[in-house]
Amino acid sequence: MLLATALVATTFSLGAAITHDLDALVLTLLRFALAALLFWPIVVWRYGLPQPGWRDFLRYAVIPAFLVGVFWGMFAALRYTSALNTGTIFTLTPAAVSYLFLRERLGRAARLAIPVGMIGAVWVIFRGDLDALLALGLGKGDAIFLAATFSMGCYMPLVKILHRGESMARMTF
Repeated sequence: MLLATALVATTFSLGAAITHDLDALVLTLLRFALAALLFWPIVVWRYGLPQPGWRDFLRYAVIPAFLVGVFWGMFAALRYTSALNTGTIFTLTPAAVSYLFLRERLGRAARLAIPVGMIGAVWVIFRGDLDALLALGLGKGDAIFLAATFSMGCYMPLVKILHRGESMARMTF
C-alpha cells in the first residue's frame, strides 16, 4: 500500500515537471505503451494470451478508455494547476465514488474518517479561503482534473459490469 501510494504521489509531481514540454495525449500514450510493454511478458507467462473475439475486444477497449481519460485529464490539468491541487482532488475520488455513486456501506471508522479527510482535502484545494470555497473558485486545471476523477470513478463499476471470468491480469492487459 505504501509503494502504491508513493507511486501515485510521485505521478503528480513528475507529471507537473514534464507536462509543459509534451502534449497530454503523447504523455498518456507513452505511459500506457510503457505499462503494456512491461506487463506483457508477465501476462503471457502466467496466463497466456488467446486472441480475443470482437465482443471481448470491445469490452477491453471500453474499460481503459476511462483510464485514458484520467491520465489525459491529469496531464492536461497540470498545465493550469499545481501538483498539490491535482493530488488533493485525487484524494476525494475514492470516498465520493464509493459512497455517493456505488452506495457502498461504510463502517463506523470510515464514516468518520472519510468526511474529515474530504474536509481536509477541500481545505488544501481552496487554501483555507472560505470565500473561494463559497464562490467555488476552482481554476481551469482543477475543473479538468475534477472531470478526470469522475472518469476514474467509472472505471471500477465498468470492470464489475464487463468482467466475464477471465483473469484480471489478462483483462487489464
